[in-house]
Amino acid sequence: MLIGCSIDTYEVTDKGYTWRYKGLIDDTTMVVEVRHWESGVIHCNHFMSYDDGESFSNTLSTNYYPASLRSLKLGKKKSAPEDLLTETPYFEGLPRWTESCLAMDSIDGNFYCVNALRLDEYSYACALTIVNSEKLDLDTLEFERCSFDLHKDISFAAHYLKISEDFYAIHDGMLKSQLPTYRIKDVGNSVIVVNQRGDSLFFEGEP
Repeated sequence: MLIGCSIDTYEVTDKGYTWRYKGLIDDTTMVVEVRHWESGVIHCNHFMSYDDGESFSNTLSTNYYPASLRSLKLGKKKSAPEDLLTETPYFEGLPRWTESCLAMDSIDGNFYCVNALRLDEYSYACALTIVNSEKLDLDTLEFERCSFDLHKDISFAAHYLKISEDFYAIHDGMLKSQLPTYRIKDVGNSVIVVNQRGDSLFFEGEP
């Protein structure tokens, strides 16, 4: 705490923008949060001396933009993510077997659930199975090592099965590839989108 200051002087020593991924609007458009911030040092001016005090950090603005997964194109900014993203559907009257689903969603009017299978009890290999409303296994995604959190890192987003930072395209409950179509990750102050070919888009700096 600063005590006995007659006047506090705020010196801004750094400023910038922090980008964060917030969700998908559709198969080719995501929502990003862009926070404009500044930081610096509070100089404490005493009657008889001049001392450096505590550091400070301020958020100047926070806005949300639709952003293309194929280019650096941004849409019109909004003040809240709810203005761009749809709510997660709420399911009623589901059978008891769906309680074991790691993720569930309705895509194009069809219900899908994700279950996990241990492929080998002597290794870390596992598989995720997409199941429909009739409890039929539609497709399976296999991993040599399950390094993700089964209860936190799995969800559906648009026409993708999202596992941590990876987005696997699905159609009619079937995986288009065992490789992710996109990887979207927050790195430092940037959002980086990597496609299946390895091409990268860096969303950073002033919008």
